[in-house]
Amino acid sequence: WIIVVDDDSFVFLGNLVRLLSTLDPERPSYFGDFHPGRDLVCGGGGSVFSAAALRQMDIGRCISAMHHMCMQSDWMFGECAKRAGVDRLKQFSCHTCAGGNRKWPQKVAKSLHTCHFMQVVDPFLHNIPMERSHTPSIIHGIPPDQLVDTFYRLMGTSGSRLPPGALPPGVSAPAANSSSSSRAAVGAR
Repeated sequence: WIIVVDDDSFVFLGNLVRLLSTLDPERPSYFGDFHPGRDLVCGGGGSVFSAAALRQMDIGRCISAMHHMCMQSDWMFGECAKRAGVDRLKQFSCHTCAGGNRKWPQKVAKSLHTCHFMQVVDPFLHNIPMERSHTPSIIHGIPPDQLVDTFYRLMGTSGSRLPPGALPPGVSAPAANSSSSSRAAVGAR
């Protein structure tokens, strides 16, 4: 399996491994949070390719052939998968890739307990199930001022109970008496 994520995505590795263990890496497949009406995954929520998909896509040749089109990577991956006839597994999508229509919030709300890839988490951040086994595998779009609080909430812990090395460089755990609105000190703001 090859998983492409943005550097501001949050990956729940256990959920992702559980999902992948149910699928066949020798079946050419591509999945994530699909854009409605297009055969492409919005990359922030993660783009997943089976090994067979990459072999079938001949990704290097496809990218070279489309380079002149100046596509962003999400679109290029989607087009390469489409041209190669790779199966697009849309059932794992959280349906957040392109919002804006009236029914969007209802569609997302219905999928929150079963979906795995979420391009736009911000409007739904506080509705994500707290049980890690029911959280999407990859979420993207957490507002910067909510990153640390979201980390603590989704990990089911407070900063004072985190193991050493659990926070990224430049972020320190909050003091025991700190308020929930300022849960961590971040260097070089």
